[in-house]
Amino acid sequence: MTVNELKQKALEAIDERKEVYLALGKKIYENPETGYREVKTTETLASALEGLGFETERDIAYTGCRAHANPDKDGPKVVVMGELDSVICLDHPDCDPVTGAVHACGHNIQTTVMYGVADALVHAGILDQPDGRIDFMAVPAEEYIEMDYRQSLKKEGKLHYYSGKAELTYRGAFDDVDMCMMVHNFPIREDGYRLAPLQYRQRIRGQEHGLHR
Repeated sequence: MTVNELKQKALEAIDERKEVYLALGKKIYENPETGYREVKTTETLASALEGLGFETERDIAYTGCRAHANPDKDGPKVVVMGELDSVICLDHPDCDPVTGAVHACGHNIQTTVMYGVADALVHAGILDQPDGRIDFMAVPAEEYIEMDYRQSLKKEGKLHYYSGKAELTYRGAFDDVDMCMMVHNFPIREDGYRLAPLQYRQRIRGQEHGLHR
């Protein structure tokens, strides 16, 4: 099977199963958790990855999970990653009313894309085609916030580093990895041009006040 044929099969699976991805992303968006508190999000993604038949580790860096899609293959290892945590924004209309947590940073999209890649490979029937191994990793604590809480975890011996990727590196999570990849959303205008951060904030405020369609 050629590379283009593999891509086409994956794209067809994605189109067929897009409602699954949208539902997962919505569930993650509606349950935002900040760094090293991503208990529900870890379980949501770990269960979804296990549903694809993958052996999945939980709490790989206090929180977070990692699925091994094809551990018996030979060759290099690629890790597809997504970040679990939210930010805190008390002014956001969708924030958790108690914690202020909200996925204003788009990590709910990241992790949904990560799962979507795994799901498409399985449902397209092409997981056995790539040379090498593929892992899917949901990593905690990308946003550098709530440092007192992280310091308390460190004092209790539950962490060595405040950042999730640094903690994973310390624990050897990348020792057998040849490449990591991840996507991140970015605000794009309807005509395809990127919005600068200030323009984006102004647009969001305008939408909140009914100034934009």
